[in-house]
Formats: sequence, C-alpha cells, structure tokens
Amino acid sequence: MGSELVKPHHLQRRAVIYVRQSTPHQVLTNQESLRLQYALQHRAREFGWHEAEIDVIDSDLGMSGAAVDHRQGFKELVRSGNARRNRHHPVNRGHVVSCTALWSVSLSS
Repeated sequence: MGSELVKPHHLQRRAVIYVRQSTPHQVLTNQESLRLQYALQHRAREFGWHEAEIDVIDSDLGMSGAAVDHRQGFKELVRSGNARRNRHHPVNRGHVVSCTALWSVSLSS
C-alpha cells in the first residue's frame, strides 16, 4: 500500500521515526503507545521504503520533554532537519525525506 504523495525520488531518501514517552512509568505501562510508535516503521515500509532506509530514533524513551538538554534523540532529530547548521548530516545532503512521529505536538518542547 503506497501513497500518491510518495514519489520514486522520495524513496531514494531515508525515513526517520522518532519514538518517545515522557517517563519510565509510561514506557512500562503504555505498551500500546509504544507499539503504535514502532509500527510507524511498518507504515514507512508500506509507503515503499526498504528496511535499511528507515532510521528509528528511540533513545529518549522515558525522558521528559520539559527540556532538551538531556534528550540526545531529539537533538539528533533536530540536527537531521537543520540543513543550514550541519551540511554533513545525511538529511542535509538530501538523503532524508520523511520524519515521522505520533503525537508530534510533543516535539515542540
């Protein structure tokens, strides 16, 4: 199952999935949320990306979004979308087309 919005030139780039929950307790008790977030990897494959072209950033599991200093995964995600600051990152050389997260409103913190 593809999408008319995903063109062949998009599939030549990487897809990035950001997975996070705010507390260790949520990681343990909200398994459905984790399952849905990791399922975005399957969704990217449905759109046509190969497994090797999908990056999953989940190093911030159990970390509050109140600050970004300790969230290495978020920093990686931001770097991947900031072409003017880091031209050597794969995203900034035009290698990443899709960055996916559930509840992306939490990315704003």
